[in-house]
Amino acid sequence: MLDVEKEEWVKGLINGDF
Repeated sequence: MLDVEKEEWVKGLINGDF
């Protein structure tokens, strides 16, 4: 997984967006 994709994934978790 690319770092950029991981960052977006983490942002989703923080925002409660799975």
